[in-house]
Amino acid sequence: IAVLTGDQQCKELVREAYEYGKNAGIPRLGWTQGWVSPLRHGKLALAATVCEGCSIGNMIALAIGLTDAGMGDYWDDVDHFVRNQLVEQQYRDIDRLREISALAVATRSEMDLSSITHNTEDVFERALGAFGEAAPDRMGDSGGGPELIGYGCCTGNGSLGFYYAWEGAVRHANGVTNVNLLLNRASRWVDVDSWLPYEGRVLITVKDTRSVAVRVPGWADIVSVGTTL
Repeated sequence: IAVLTGDQQCKELVREAYEYGKNAGIPRLGWTQGWVSPLRHGKLALAATVCEGCSIGNMIALAIGLTDAGMGDYWDDVDHFVRNQLVEQQYRDIDRLREISALAVATRSEMDLSSITHNTEDVFERALGAFGEAAPDRMGDSGGGPELIGYGCCTGNGSLGFYYAWEGAVRHANGVTNVNLLLNRASRWVDVDSWLPYEGRVLITVKDTRSVAVRVPGWADIVSVGTTL
C-alpha cells in the first residue's frame, strides 16, 4: 500500500519495524525471533527463543519488498535468511525424522491425544517439506529436547519465503538482467548454477539478454573474486 500510494512515512515505518525485528535476532546467521516481545502479546517467553517458519518467511518478504521500494539494499539479509535458516528449518530427511521420533518416545512421557483430533497415518512422509521451529543452534524446542513441531502457518509462510527468494534471485528490465542472489535459478534470460556453499563457483549461462549485472554478496572477499568468460 505504501508503494502504491507513495506514502514515504509508511515506508519508513515498515523499514524501522524490519530493522528492529532483524536486530533482535542474529542477522549474520539469518536467525530471527518468532516473537520479539511475546509477553506483550500474551505469548510465552519461550516464543522469543525460537525462529518460526512464519517469521523467517515474512522477513524475507519484507527485505525484498523494502529493497524494491528503494528503502535500502537488503539482498545480503535475504541471502543470510535463506541459506542459513530457511533451508535448515525445512524437514527433508525422513530417516532423521524417524530417529528423533524414536528418541522422543524413549525419553518423554506419552502425550494424551484423546481430547483432540489427530491422525498418525504416514506421519513422516506427510511431514516432509514442512517447516519447524529452531533455536539459534538447534532444531526443535528451545530446551533442545528431542521434539520437532511443524505448523501449517509456518509451512505456508516458509514456502512463500522460498518463492520470494527464487523470484528475486534473477530480475530483468530494459534488456538488463540482474542476478541478485547466487542461488540455482533458471530463467528465460540466464540460468544460474551455483556450487555455493560447497565450492566458491557460480556458472551463469546467458540466454536472452543484452547485458548481465551480478551482485557479489557482502560476505565474499571482493579482491579474490575472479570471472571467466
